Amino acid sequence: MDETAAAKLVKALLQGDGKASIDLCAYVTEHPAEARYLVLALGDALSNLETRDYAAFALGEIGPLAARVVPQLIEALNYDPENYSAVPFALALGKIGKDAKSAVPALIDALDVEDPNVDFHVAEALGRIGPDAAIAVPRLEDLAKESHDVDVRNAASHAISLTREQ
Repeated sequence: MDETAAAKLVKALLQGDGKASIDLCAYVTEHPAEARYLVLALGDALSNLETRDYAAFALGEIGPLAARVVPQLIEALNYDPENYSAVPFALALGKIGKDAKSAVPALIDALDVEDPNVDFHVAEALGRIGPDAAIAVPRLEDLAKESHDVDVRNAASHAISLTREQ
């Protein structure tokens, strides 16, 4: 791994550089075997209000290898639930997949924000978690029936089918 390049990108991300997040996402996509070395630093970045979104996007690109920071992603998701966007955290948890099953209650709670963008990404995350997210089916059924957004209804319906697969 080119530790210098990765370290510079993480340092820039920790300083709030949004472009570093994009570059870091590209880096982990190009070097997936090396991405695991960045997980802890990115997990630490979740505690900073200025860098948490950037870190979540990068962790999402790392995917299942980022499972060790699911608790920090849950904490970020739960932070000030009335005034936040859950999208980066839902995306990351969804890309981590079944190893993010401990996030299911927090993802269900995120649906209380009643934002179609959040609803869409939370539904997708729950679907990617799969059968371990089955407790979310009643909320997903409500979304599938009642959302005014067709994309949310479709994502919720798809998530329901994925949570019922064995």
